[in-house]
Amino acid sequence: MAGGRRPGGHDQGAVRGSDPDLHQRYEDLIRIYINPRLGTMQDGRLDAELLERFYARLQRCRDLCGGRPPKGHQCRPLRTSTTRKIALAHDDHKVPAG
Repeated sequence: MAGGRRPGGHDQGAVRGSDPDLHQRYEDLIRIYINPRLGTMQDGRLDAELLERFYARLQRCRDLCGGRPPKGHQCRPLRTSTTRKIALAHDDHKVPAG
């Protein structure tokens, strides 16, 4: 990939870049959405299909209620742009800094 660009036009260093606010936002997305659901899974078990299902579930309900919401819960979808940021944060989180 020439110039460190990913398919879709994202820079590989976008998350690790020099903007501390952006870096903090991506760290928050990892802490809130990725680590609780995927953090204990081994990388070998994380395939594209599983990640796509995870992102699709987030777009149905940001709380990942699984279609059976508890009493009083109202599903609120996560915005597509936020889901993309989570995917980018997950990808970049796996790339060692340096």
